[in-house]
Amino acid sequence: MFSYFDKDNIFKFFDIISENIDGKIVLTVIGVATCILIDHPDRITKDIDIWLPLSKIKSMEELEKACKKASITLKKEDNETLGIRLIPEDALDLGKFKENECIECYRSENLTVRIIPPQNMIASYLTRIDEEKLSDCVFMIRKFRLNKEMIKEAIMTISRKEDRTIAMDNLALIEISQAFDRYPFAKIRDRVLKKLLANQSPEGWRDKYVSVVSFLLSKESPSVLLIKKEFDTFKALIEYIREGQPDPTLALHDPAMYRKLRNRVTELICQGWI
Repeated sequence: MFSYFDKDNIFKFFDIISENIDGKIVLTVIGVATCILIDHPDRITKDIDIWLPLSKIKSMEELEKACKKASITLKKEDNETLGIRLIPEDALDLGKFKENECIECYRSENLTVRIIPPQNMIASYLTRIDEEKLSDCVFMIRKFRLNKEMIKEAIMTISRKEDRTIAMDNLALIEISQAFDRYPFAKIRDRVLKKLLANQSPEGWRDKYVSVVSFLLSKESPSVLLIKKEFDTFKALIEYIREGQPDPTLALHDPAMYRKLRNRVTELICQGWI
């Protein structure tokens, strides 16, 4: 019946579930299907991930039978078949939030479908970021007009300190990628995002680029890096300043970002840092 889930198909599927189940159930959706439900124009998926801790399913057998009416399976593992994946609490850390913060996306007599607070979905994505998740984060930020502090608050509710640290570091990726995501068909966007995400090594281009641009935007003095003994970032910063200006192609796609970086580079040159 379905070969993939886009917005049309996902709501048709929910209609079938609603018509073939007794009683009332609540499904709380996470993952890629979240963005499909909030109108992301380019997202399709083979999986609808259901967050079990905040879903209310009286009978799993009854849900499975209703899914079969649409030729959909309840998946216990990740594979290429079309289906629903039931995600237990210990599989993923979404941070803490109140149930009434979930956002309803579908309601019928028997079925309610909702998504978790988008800032929590973003916080979780930032612990294991890739190009698609980064694009989804930017989309959710714009859709719900989220600010950086809201995302930081969600990150701080994640249990593991290591995950919180990774997510906080990756916030810089969102700030940088937003400049290019406004022009999704520009070659510069794809090239830069691939470079940002390709190298996870501490010495890699991604980390140096993110660290340098974030530092320039902070307007702190380079001496701060020396005080903190962040010598690799300091070296990368000096190399960036020696170029004299940011990548000129950035001026075509985000003039405001380009001006900020160019002005800061000029200030540092005038201060004698090279």
